[in-house]
Amino acid sequence: MMFLRLFAIGSGLGIGLLIPTESLAQNLSGIANTVSGGLPSFGGGMQAIVSAVSLIIKQLTLLVDVLATLMIVAAGLKLIYRAADDQMEAAKRTSAGSAVAVMLVHLTPRFVDAFYGQSGAAGATVLEGNVSEGASVLSAEVLGIVAWAEVIVATAAVLTIIISGLKAIVNYGDESGVQQLYRTVFAVVAGILLVVLKRIIVATFGLPTEGIGLPGSPNISRAIAKGVDIVEGLLLFTALVAVAVIVYGGITMILSIGKEDQFGNAKNLVIRVSIGLVVILVSLMLVQFVENIVV
Repeated sequence: MMFLRLFAIGSGLGIGLLIPTESLAQNLSGIANTVSGGLPSFGGGMQAIVSAVSLIIKQLTLLVDVLATLMIVAAGLKLIYRAADDQMEAAKRTSAGSAVAVMLVHLTPRFVDAFYGQSGAAGATVLEGNVSEGASVLSAEVLGIVAWAEVIVATAAVLTIIISGLKAIVNYGDESGVQQLYRTVFAVVAGILLVVLKRIIVATFGLPTEGIGLPGSPNISRAIAKGVDIVEGLLLFTALVAVAVIVYGGITMILSIGKEDQFGNAKNLVIRVSIGLVVILVSLMLVQFVENIVV
């Protein structure tokens, strides 16, 4: 038995030393690939390290996404079974933290690419030292975060208005509920207008509205044009409401023939609204005239 072992070892050494065959792992960069066999090929040198780290980051990103989703679902289930104020706050913190974690994990490779871009590195799209290209990457990602936040804000605004309306319906007859509804709707509409008009506000101060760029001269024309559009929309909506009221008043007059009080009230309503409609139409003409001159 010992003789067979020595013979096998000696034969192997002899073949390895005497037969000029090419080794599969002649350098350090090929050792891991040759030994690992089925693992992905990372190449050699710094490229191998970058590729290996990129693969690890991709796997960890998937793991973080799954864990964040499970945490949000668990927080929602706790909130359903334990309806309490502390559970509501805990659910908010968990959801916000999970969303931020997912966002940071997905943005980290792009930020690394923007700040430390390397020529030929795995996944890198920015060359080393290209400051403008790196800034454009950061700008695109930041604008993406802002767009995502706008969607969240718009959704929350609509839900807030719906919830306030339901509360006003439940508390029918309570003046405080109606006043709260008015305040909520006014605040939400004002917030939505600020979000929608952000590009106009930015352009007014001479800042670029798309991508990156140097600040320019302040320009108030876009703000004036958008303001005129808003005023025109409000006037048209008011005119539509006035026409509907006139139609309602006319129908009431027809149905109130023989009832002097109701007929007189409907007649006065039609007259007042008609005068208001004329004023609205004149105002709309003046606004369009000013728009043609200024803008």
